Amino acid sequence: MTTNTKPAVVYTRGMANHSNENQQQLIEQQVCGSEYHVTATFSDTSSGTSEISRRPGLQKLFEALQANPNIHDVIVYDESRLSRRASDAGRVIQGLADMNVKVHYAANDLGSTEASATLAQFILMAERKAHGERIRRAINHKRIKQQI
Repeated sequence: MTTNTKPAVVYTRGMANHSNENQQQLIEQQVCGSEYHVTATFSDTSSGTSEISRRPGLQKLFEALQANPNIHDVIVYDESRLSRRASDAGRVIQGLADMNVKVHYAANDLGSTEASATLAQFILMAERKAHGERIRRAINHKRIKQQI
């Protein structure tokens, strides 16, 4: 550990294309030579649509941040690793912001955004998903109507 680096914790949530191990490797590559050093890693294997109360790794992350107020940085693979639900993402982001913690994204070269901008990204992601669902339903409705 270099003395001029900042402590950070890592959070991973596994998914089909990006297992926790794959996310951890990418994050380690990004952290190597950066201004951060990882002090702990917290992981979940639940769906991104699972309620945050059912994600023990995320709960342990918050407990660790509360116990160590000198850590102000959390590194995740990308925005979707926190949650895919805008309401849950908002609670996570607000909780981190309340502790003066920034989120950094390894897929974005450890770039970070303020809590309000991150929440806006989640809302846009949710709106895109809802829009796609509406289009799929319209297409299916049209197909069914043509078959009648």
